[in-house]
Amino acid sequence: MPGPTATDAATSQSLGSPVLWATSIAVLAVLLTVDFLLIRRPHAVQLREAVTWSVFYLALPVVFGVALWAAHGGGHAVEFATGFLLEKSLSVDNLFVFVLLLAAFAVPAELAQRVLLYGIIGA
Repeated sequence: MPGPTATDAATSQSLGSPVLWATSIAVLAVLLTVDFLLIRRPHAVQLREAVTWSVFYLALPVVFGVALWAAHGGGHAVEFATGFLLEKSLSVDNLFVFVLLLAAFAVPAELAQRVLLYGIIGA
């Protein structure tokens, strides 16, 4: 069985660069800072707020995927979308674990958002 060809190497090159990594880390830091600022006043999260934030955080990777497609073609964008969908589907089971843990430790609804954010930071 022959090894990888030059064509295989050319199509599987990473887009990663120091600037891209720095930008990704900066965006993540900004989003976490916004989350921390929003949970300074604990409150029970209502369905409308949860849906709004969910749509926002689902729109970010869609926008990134479209930009990736425009800048680097469909191959990398499809790889990103596949990875995102796989990770999103795998994270659904974590939702059930979070619900069980919050119930088991009787975390008040007002503090659940803060507890989840600290858990995410810790992970």
